Amino acid sequence: MTHVCFRGVLLRLAIADLHGRADLLEGLLLHVPDDTTFVFLGDAIDRGHRNRDTMRLLSQLADQGRMTLLRGNHEAIVLEVDESFERFKREPTELRRGDALLAMQNWIQNGGDTVVIEYGGWDSGGEPDAFGEWGLPPELMAYAGRTEYTYRHLGGEKGDVLCVHAAPSLVKGYRSLEDSMVWARPEDGPFVLPEGVLLSVHGHTPIRAPTRVGQHIFMDLGAKWTGHLCTLDLDTLKFTTYKGVAEDKLENLPALEPMGDLQPMMLEFDVVEL
Repeated sequence: MTHVCFRGVLLRLAIADLHGRADLLEGLLLHVPDDTTFVFLGDAIDRGHRNRDTMRLLSQLADQGRMTLLRGNHEAIVLEVDESFERFKREPTELRRGDALLAMQNWIQNGGDTVVIEYGGWDSGGEPDAFGEWGLPPELMAYAGRTEYTYRHLGGEKGDVLCVHAAPSLVKGYRSLEDSMVWARPEDGPFVLPEGVLLSVHGHTPIRAPTRVGQHIFMDLGAKWTGHLCTLDLDTLKFTTYKGVAEDKLENLPALEPMGDLQPMMLEFDVVEL
């Protein structure tokens, strides 16, 4: 499903990957008007240590009509884990059990261990909103399940801006369009854009500065590590990062490589200290 918004006078910001950094989202909200609306590019969870707070705050904003929630690969992994456990419950064979455990292991290796710890561990004693033989916590599944794949910001005569976590079209080597939208990397591009779309905006791949390559913009500045939560005004295309506590420096992140014959161009951004 594609969420469409008509251009208006309200500030509309795209927000890059949070990965449990609720503190950065809280800080951002203190620095923008109360009627600001947002498009979150996906990956709310994993690796960070305030995953539940991040999901709850994003969900509260969505309930208020101020936040569009897109699906990242980390939300997609959670949904795959849940589906594998549901299959095991319907068909409790060793094969299905192995599939479920393999899916769980894949999630843990991708940073899901921090989420499991927040919910009290895998064997959490039967609490209703926790992990157990029945599967994943309802709160976690409710968040992942409400995410969408794309958001299209109507930009007038010049063309629209399409927001999607990884890629806006089917990419060779991926099993489906949905897989491409959450997993494809910049080096898989350039991507085919829908008719009427001027630019596509993506998170997913941590880089040292917001970067444009052809008709694609990449803006994940590794907030979990660098403390830089990158935002993009979808009308003016102005970047601002909101910087909190950091484990690493932006310059230690990689720069994008050329995309075919297209050369990457790092873009300027303002920094607001939290």
